[in-house]
Amino acid sequence: RTSRPPTPPPYPRELAGSNLDRAVYCLPFYREHVAGRPERQTELRELGFVWARLQPEFNLVIEALLAYRRVHGDMAVPVDFRVPLETDEFPVECRGMPLGRRCSQIRNRHDFVSSDAAKWEQLDSIGFVWSLDRRKRDKLGDAIALYRRRYGTEKIPLAFVVPSGCGGGGEEDWPEALHGFPLGRRAYDARRPASPQARSDRFRVILAALEAYVRLHGDADVPRSFVVPDDDRAWPRACAGVPLGERVAQIRYKDYYLKGPHGPERRAALANLGFVWRR
Repeated sequence: RTSRPPTPPPYPRELAGSNLDRAVYCLPFYREHVAGRPERQTELRELGFVWARLQPEFNLVIEALLAYRRVHGDMAVPVDFRVPLETDEFPVECRGMPLGRRCSQIRNRHDFVSSDAAKWEQLDSIGFVWSLDRRKRDKLGDAIALYRRRYGTEKIPLAFVVPSGCGGGGEEDWPEALHGFPLGRRAYDARRPASPQARSDRFRVILAALEAYVRLHGDADVPRSFVVPDDDRAWPRACAGVPLGERVAQIRYKDYYLKGPHGPERRAALANLGFVWRR
């Protein structure tokens, strides 16, 4: 994947800089140059041509996701995750795939699925994570519930980390996906009230995201389901993954971030962007 022949030999000069992966691993190439020509099929086979790559990218994403779940125990794929080139844990046809970016494209732009209900259902059936933020909250909630069931309390020591081994202490009751999870620290952070500075920083991020939305879409009427893309350079890096639609709804209906001495100033900033106060 992403292989581009260098300018010097042994590659033909006319191929320099071309995307070799896209050129050969596509059905048009196969139909025009390979289909019905057994001698070429034999030559490609001897070169190690990966025949399984000749299928839609969505199918390969599914294969990579299933392999990721086998290896990591879930499908919360980090945005920057790329399938290693040297690995036996993923199918050879998936090696080098920017799986995290593919998941982000599906999650935020509905790439590969569009309006195909069967593909949406297929992703749902294998446990695709549609919201990484929600997944993080669910993971914390599951861990707290298990701790309460095991120890009869939700007062979790700050230093508590979910055991990663199995032994007489009952560590086998903890799902593998939670092994090594810093539950004490995560629970403390979740329950600690945000400081005024933290709230101010959050509002600045929301305002920056809303400014970018207005620039890209022409208005500030953000759909409630809208989430800032994780890997789109048109958006400020600090805004990646912000559930902007939810934040706008909280401001509109519950006056989040608008209370206190900075309220009037923030209202004015939102009004300057054409903020939609009532729908």
